[in-house]
Amino acid sequence: HLDEKERIENVFEFSVDRAERLALEKGREQGIEKKCHEAVTRMLTRGMPEEQILDVLQLSVEQLEKIKRQIKN
Repeated sequence: HLDEKERIENVFEFSVDRAERLALEKGREQGIEKKCHEAVTRMLTRGMPEEQILDVLQLSVEQLEKIKRQIKN
């Protein structure tokens, strides 16, 4: 049997590992979102039709509208 100290250390290590994984996932998602935002900006400034942007980047209309609002701000 594990003593109380070992159990606490195991729980702590599990929590730290989980927090690190979540932080990495969030960072990855933010990076993907940033790249998508940059791509949409380039496509719009080059005059690409929104229908093509939606198709190429596989975005929803709502996602595209959100990015367009962010560009304006």
